[in-house]
Amino acid sequence: SKFMVIADDAVVHYYRWVTPKDTSFTFTASASSTFSLEHEKTTESLKKQYGSTMSSGANHFAVLGRSGVLLSIGHWDNSIRCYNLDDFKCIQSVSCHKDAITCVAVGFDEKVVVTGSRDTTVIVWKIQRKAKSVQPALEDNPLHILYGHQDEVSSIALSVPLDLVISASIGGDILFHTLQTGEYVRQLQLPSGHVPSKMALNPNGVLLIYCQADLKLYTMTMNGKVLASADIGERVTALAFTRTQEGDHVVLGGEKGTVSVRDLYLRQVRKFD
Repeated sequence: SKFMVIADDAVVHYYRWVTPKDTSFTFTASASSTFSLEHEKTTESLKKQYGSTMSSGANHFAVLGRSGVLLSIGHWDNSIRCYNLDDFKCIQSVSCHKDAITCVAVGFDEKVVVTGSRDTTVIVWKIQRKAKSVQPALEDNPLHILYGHQDEVSSIALSVPLDLVISASIGGDILFHTLQTGEYVRQLQLPSGHVPSKMALNPNGVLLIYCQADLKLYTMTMNGKVLASADIGERVTALAFTRTQEGDHVVLGGEKGTVSVRDLYLRQVRKFD
């Protein structure tokens, strides 16, 4: 019933869902306007922890909800840091990359974290299986270090059920590795050759790709077949797959403050301004 929003300057805003009396919230692509959001509080605790180490222009955060931990990247020491969600105190800082970390993704079951870096590598980290506490969230030593890119890694997607880590570089290459063993599987490129800026992968093997160069979305199979593409005319700041009562959908957050819902063929179902 609650969620938080982390702004570009690391200020954290807390919200909660407001629903009609005796009604539970269920997300659908055509959600009723009777559901709304209510702002609860704002805190600069995380911003104070970051200090001057935060760079701009990227998505720096991921959440381990079951552990109550916030992961952050983009630090000067090439580390991935873990913060307690209750008070935003740093409980762990782990470094293995040789250059800045550019992207981070968490497995749906919260058993693995994957990071990509300017050093051209992708690292798979195992999450320690502990109850919510102030203990470190990640194991100190990586599970795998994945190679194959010749350029900075720009985005990552992963699926535990499919045993896949998919990474893209600023050179346009899209590499597939197995999650469990770290073995190389294949390499693809978009027909346009553009760089994937953000990616998401659903359990059915559909890959969603956003390219900032042409403000275009693609859905693609694991074999590289493009299912659909769409011009969206706005920079995307966040994207994800979700399963609603009407089936699988794509949710997009836009730079202009919009949230839109599309089907897997990228036809717009609903837009919230």
